Amino acid sequence: MGARLLSILLCFAFFATSLAAPARADQLSAEKKAAAETLFEEGKRLKKELKFLEAAGKFEQVQKLDPGIGTLLFLAESYEQAGRLASAWGNYRDAMERARKEGDSRQKVASERAARLETKLARLSIGLAENTPSAGLVVSRNGIDLDASTAEVAIPVDAGPVAIVVRAPGYQPYQEEFAILDGEQKRVSVPPLVRLPEAPKAPPTQPVAFVKPKTSPPAEPTSGGTATKLRYGALGLTLGALAGGGVAVGFALHALRLDDDAGQYCSGLSCTDLQGETLSRQALEAGSIATVGVIAAGATGAGALGLLIASFAVGPKPDVAWSVTPWLDGKKTGLTVGGAF
Repeated sequence: MGARLLSILLCFAFFATSLAAPARADQLSAEKKAAAETLFEEGKRLKKELKFLEAAGKFEQVQKLDPGIGTLLFLAESYEQAGRLASAWGNYRDAMERARKEGDSRQKVASERAARLETKLARLSIGLAENTPSAGLVVSRNGIDLDASTAEVAIPVDAGPVAIVVRAPGYQPYQEEFAILDGEQKRVSVPPLVRLPEAPKAPPTQPVAFVKPKTSPPAEPTSGGTATKLRYGALGLTLGALAGGGVAVGFALHALRLDDDAGQYCSGLSCTDLQGETLSRQALEAGSIATVGVIAAGATGAGALGLLIASFAVGPKPDVAWSVTPWLDGKKTGLTVGGAF
């Protein structure tokens, strides 16, 4: 039961499709005919306005949509009135052949008009050199490619400017432009085509062997920089120690002078006068400062000596030169220290 129902449905679908296809074709045909009719009337209007080339363009579109003998005759007549005799002659010939096949009486009209233009046509032949390559050869006239085997046949062309191009793979194209008149018989001789230079061939690539880059051993750390830093540190501490020693000597001398001045007012450890006590106290303070200065200078000097010894251990032994000059100016004393390494 199910199979019979399926068969009935398929037959119905096929029948519906067979009916729809002609209907669709008729619709497209009707649309083409309507467009062709509209363009045909537009072409006739342009022809009456003496716009012959524009009219010919409309008739060409009509011929593509709905070809006919009448359209060909209108197209040929438009080209003839526009001065394009070769195009007119070609369409008269097409109309004549179509009318002959269909037994149409317009064959006589088309034939007479084509014959009338025969003697007025410009004809062009293109002569190729004997060594012109045949493989891939293309001969074109005004952008229209021609059969290279018939290039030397005198073919009707419309009067006016003409550009021919002859080209073949591997050769430089030959191009020539000129003008031709109605009734003129012109032959163009094309010289041998010039072969294009061959592109240089790239040399065969050789396999590149992988070479492991050589690694240089790590550079040994230099000790010169460290030694120099240590020696500069030693110099700084030495200067500090000398400065501290100079301060200590100065305060020691000052303490001695104060003690001598206090001796005028004091006997032993007892002082009977306020001035003596003051001088004695100041002498004690100066002595204490001198003591601290000596201790500091000693410690700084020891640090300088340690740095200098360390610099000898990490670097070359330097040439060291020292100079110490004491000076005394009245109640002031000091040291001038210099060195080089």
